Amino acid sequence: MDRLARNERQNDAHCAITERIDRSEKGLVRKD
Repeated sequence: MDRLARNERQNDAHCAITERIDRSEKGLVRKD
């Protein structure tokens, strides 16, 4: 259970980072 929860957390972080990079490559990142 503990390993699974940690794995999901890493996946969420990876998705967030990938999404941020994807947006920055398209020039959609804004600093509000």
